[in-house]
Order: sequence, then structure tokens, then C-alpha cells
Amino acid sequence: MKNKILALITLLVLIVTFTKAQPGKIDETYGNLGTITLPINTGNTEKVKLLVLENNKTIIAGAFVADSVFLICYNENGSIDNTFGVNGLVITKIENESVINGLYLGKDNKILLVMANNQRGFYTPLLIKYNLNGQIEPNYGIKLINYFSPAIGAKSVLQRDGKILVASTLSRLATSNDIWLIRLNNDGTVDKTFGINGTQYVDLGDSNSNVLFDMVALDDGRFLVCGETIKWKDSFSKTYSYVSKLNNNGSIDTTFGNKGVLILNENQKGSNLFVLPSQDFLLTGSFFREGPNRLGNRFLTMKFNYSGQLDNSFGYEGYALDSFLDNSDNCEAIKIVRQSDGKFIAGGGISEFLGRSFLGMIRYDEGGQTDGTFGEDGKVVSAISSTGRDYFIDLALLNNGKIVVLSYDKNNNISITKYLNDTKLNVANKIKENTISIYPNPANSQLNITSGSNIKTILVYNVTGQLVKELICENNNLKNVSLAIDELALGMYMVQIIDEFDAKLTSKFIKE
Repeated sequence: MKNKILALITLLVLIVTFTKAQPGKIDETYGNLGTITLPINTGNTEKVKLLVLENNKTIIAGAFVADSVFLICYNENGSIDNTFGVNGLVITKIENESVINGLYLGKDNKILLVMANNQRGFYTPLLIKYNLNGQIEPNYGIKLINYFSPAIGAKSVLQRDGKILVASTLSRLATSNDIWLIRLNNDGTVDKTFGINGTQYVDLGDSNSNVLFDMVALDDGRFLVCGETIKWKDSFSKTYSYVSKLNNNGSIDTTFGNKGVLILNENQKGSNLFVLPSQDFLLTGSFFREGPNRLGNRFLTMKFNYSGQLDNSFGYEGYALDSFLDNSDNCEAIKIVRQSDGKFIAGGGISEFLGRSFLGMIRYDEGGQTDGTFGEDGKVVSAISSTGRDYFIDLALLNNGKIVVLSYDKNNNISITKYLNDTKLNVANKIKENTISIYPNPANSQLNITSGSNIKTILVYNVTGQLVKELICENNNLKNVSLAIDELALGMYMVQIIDEFDAKLTSKFIKE
């Protein structure tokens, strides 16, 4: 009898432990029962940015309505990182109002903040670089780029070579918009090799107006952009979502889609892009449904190959469509991330007919089928604040596989919520040392690297941390790479290998 009681207690403990560790459940050990509310209210919540560092610290950046920006840093457990700025907070005074376009950790291990700064109604890129302790990098500082445009920068991308591409929606006429691009070198100067003296206008053909939503970089130096295009006919207009591929110089890649542009159906909205290691890509957004008691939007995820053709093996004939609540009115996927086990997590907003709004997540397997082991039948719905209205901003994975979601409520309070997950491997994990061989060491003219997974990038740094050599392996299908190092000076170096899953390994070698 005693043994039966002990067995029952053990079973109950296992059940409780499993329940607490259920992937998709809020991690109540983080902050205040799983959520942190920032001690700052900017009134400009939609452009707040999230950055996860390799040590699982989280940095949030935002702009005040007037003339300053802030960065705040939290430890993995949700406590303030007092080694960052002043008690975890940095406020930088700038000239005029700015909109934040991007927040990145560069190869130099510095934090880069990319903004569009308002100069009397015209906007120009503004860059600030910070050290990991929150101090402005003295050799870089604050850079205001004197390239003015009547466009608010909507998105920026940090390329592998450190260059920064900023894309905006440019208003030319009352009913006409175009996409305006500018590329900057890693020192903040304008890259005159891009477009015409560093800038490029993108015209998508027979459309009357184009709006930009998102932009991502491909490994071969090209870019994908997505947004909405409006076509006018007589006094009526129709809006369609588009995806376009741009060459490295900013021109349209006419081999993609239909002469460089992929136009979705009227009921499909694409708002976020994600590039896979194969260079195929996902497009997330919403699908408009109509019919008796079915009016509203559902989460939409679509998969395309590199050329812009729909991958019919994903989901149901290329699509994954999902709604959450029985009485939900609108659902839209705003961000998608990929775990290194190949599963995807899409996050976004959910609203009811009654006016309440929530945060939603859904996990798919590699084939686009809902993963029922996540949340409840593959889905998670969260009410974070007591206001009844929570709005999704961003989603990211920590190195331990846990999920952080950035959101705000109807009172413009910004929050970070942490969720449990069942994988310790995500896109920022480390390569196991026993799967990599680096030889000879010391090396003279050539360094050989053999990997169990496909190698994507090799970076070489000198002892001062300066990047001295970079090799990007085209098509990500190389497991054996020979790196020429003749031009390197004698001495010790660090080599970092990044594989197809963005896993990393850093090792030392000596050039003799």
C-alpha cells in the first residue's frame, strides 16, 4: 500500500512538472508572474524594437514623441541589468522627433540603432552606436545622414558586410507612393555604389501606389521587400499585397515572380518576411474570410521558393490558415521565427467582435502543419494587461529556446512576456565542437574547416576584435571549406563558423 501511495505521488509530481513546462505556457518565474512592464510610456508604442543578445539579455529601444530615444536592458530572469547605462536605462538626446527603423547587434559586438529623423517635415537616416554597457561608442557616436526625403523610414536591414539598407514609403502625389531606398556603409557614410549615388526608387510597374511593410536580406546580396500596392481604375481602387526581389544595386530582379513582382490574391495580406537557410522564404499576414458568420481575418503563412513560386508541399497547397477564438473578428500574424529543429512560431494580434484584443501564437512543423504539442492544440492566446486590449509588437527566441513577446496595451504601457518552450536549440545556438574540425593549427597559407552541417559564413577576427576576413558560402551547401589566409599577418586569430541554422562556433588558430 505504501509503495502504491509513493507511486501515485510520483505520478502527480510528474504531471504537475509537465504542466508547468508545457511549451507555450507563460514562464511565471520571469518578472512579475511572467511579464515585465517598462517604466517608460512614450506614446509612440508601435515602433518600439526588441533585441535579444547572445547571453539572453533583452534590450528594448523606443523613441519619445519629442527629441530623445531610450534603451532599457533586462537580464534573463526579468530583472533590470544595472551594468547597462544608469540602472539599466539609457536616454539619448537627439535633435527633433525620430522614428526607429531597426535595432541590431553588429559583428563588432556593438548595438546599432537606426532611425528616421524629422528635419522640418523631411526625414533623413540617423544612426547611433552603443557599447554593450549602454555608452555611446565614441569612435562612431551619433550620425545624421544628409539625404532628405519626404518619407518616414519603415524598415532597415543590417547586411552581413555591415552595410545598412533603409527602405521607406515615399509620397510623391496625394494618391501615389513609391519605395525609396538608401544604403549606408558600416561607418555611416552613404554607399555611392548603390542605385544612383546611394539611393534608389522602386516602381512596381502598372500600380499607382506602393507601400512598404517589410524587408529582408538574402545571402547572395539581394533583398526581398513586401507591402501593399494600390491600383486605380476610373474612380475605384483595389489593394493587393506584393513581394518583390531587388538586386544588390537596388534594381528589380526580373527573374523573380512576374518580372520581379509577386502579387497576392485580394483576400491575402502579407506583412512579414522570413528567409530560410535554403533561401526559400515565408510570408506571414492575414487571410480575409467572408460568408455567413465568418467575416474577419485569419492568420496566414505562405511558403515560396527562391524564384517566387508557391511551395505546394507546405501547409495546404502552400498555405497555413488559422483562427483562434470562436468569436474572434480579426487575426493577423505579424512576426514569424524559426527554431533550429525546423519548427516555426508565428505571433500576432487577435481581436473580438466585443472589442477585446489579445496576443496570439501558433507553432507549425516544417511542413506547415499545426504542432499540437504547443499551447492548446498548437495555439496560445494571452491577455497580458487588465485593460482588455493588448497589441502585439514583436517576438524573439532566447538561446535556451524560450520565447519573449513584446506588446503594449490601450494605455500605451509596453510589456515583455516570456513563454516556456520544449527545445533548448534555436537559431542562436552553438555548434557542437565534435562536429567541427579546423586544421592545420598553426596554419601557414590555408585553413581547412570540416563541419557536420552546411557552412554558411566564416568570420576571422584579430586579437583586437577587428574583422579581418569574411567568407560567405554560396547556396549554403558546403561542409568542407578551405580558407586562404596568405594575406594575414603572423599571430593569433579567432575564427567563427556559422552554419545553415545560424548556429555558431568560435575557435582560435595561429597564423605562422
